[in-house]
Amino acid sequence: MTAPRDPDVLIRAFLDEGQTDLPDRAFDAVRRDIHHTRQRMVLGPWREPRMSIFARVAIAAAAVVAVGLAWVTFGPARNGIGTQPTPTPSPTASPRGLPFGDQELPLEPGATYITADPFLVRVTFTAPDGWVGRLGAQYLAFTNPTGRDAPAYGVVFGIFDKVAADPCNYDRGFKGALPGSSVDALVTALTAVPGLEASTPIDVTVDGYAGKQLTLTAPASFEGCTLSPNGDYAVWQLGMDTNNPFIAGQRDRLWILEVDGQRLVIDLPEAPDQSAQERADAQAVFDSIQIAPAN
Repeated sequence: MTAPRDPDVLIRAFLDEGQTDLPDRAFDAVRRDIHHTRQRMVLGPWREPRMSIFARVAIAAAAVVAVGLAWVTFGPARNGIGTQPTPTPSPTASPRGLPFGDQELPLEPGATYITADPFLVRVTFTAPDGWVGRLGAQYLAFTNPTGRDAPAYGVVFGIFDKVAADPCNYDRGFKGALPGSSVDALVTALTAVPGLEASTPIDVTVDGYAGKQLTLTAPASFEGCTLSPNGDYAVWQLGMDTNNPFIAGQRDRLWILEVDGQRLVIDLPEAPDQSAQERADAQAVFDSIQIAPAN
C-alpha cells in the first residue's frame, strides 16, 4: 500500500527551485486545490492507489497554476503593478505685479512680486513680513517696511541718468544725461559727487548680469547746505524730475547692472536708526532677486 501523499510536501517540492516565501493565504489556496485534485483521482473509498504518471502531471499543473494565481493575487506588486500613482507636483505660482500708483500697498509675506509694465526691467523678489511696495512708472520701484519711508529704508530699483552736481548746493542742478547704458559712466559720476564718501567699485554679477557694486555714505549733518525746496539732499534724479534724497548719515549699497540695454540700479539704503531685522529683511529681498529684460 502506497503512503499517502501529503499536500504540504507536494507544494514544497514544487517550490524548491523557486520563490519559497508565500503569503499564508496563497499557501492555503494551493494546498486546497491540490487536495481536491487528489480526491478526484481516488478510485476506491478506502484505499489510495499508486498514482499514475498522468495524475502526477495533472497535480503538478494544478499546483503551478494555483501558485501563479495566488502569487498574482496575494504577492507583492512589481514593476509598478498595484502601486499608488505618483502625485503630480503643484504648479509654481506666477509672480504678482508690484502695485502701481502713488500709494504704497501691503505685500503678502512670502509671495513673489515682479516689477511689471511700465518698469523697464523685470525684477522679481520675495516679500518679507510687514512690508509694503509700489511701482512708480518706468523708472522707479521699491519695497520697504511698513511705516518706513523709501528711499532711506528697504530696497529700491531705479533707472536714471542724472546725478547732482553738488547735493549740498541744490541750485547747481544735475549733470547732463549719461551716455547709453554704460555702467562705468554712472559709477564715475556717482563716485565724483561732492560731499559723499564712496567706496572703491568692484565687479559683480547678479542673477547672471554683470556690473559694479559700490557704497555711498552721506555726511552726518547737512548744516550749511542749500537743499531743495522740499528739503532734499538730492543725490540723483529719476524721470520726471523726481529726486532721490539721502538723510544725514545714510549709507547706500548700490549694484549697477547692464540688463539688455537698460542700466538698472539696485539700492539697499541703510538709515542710522535701521534695525537689525530691517537690514536682514532687506538682504533677504536682495538674495531672492531674479532679473530679466522687459521684452
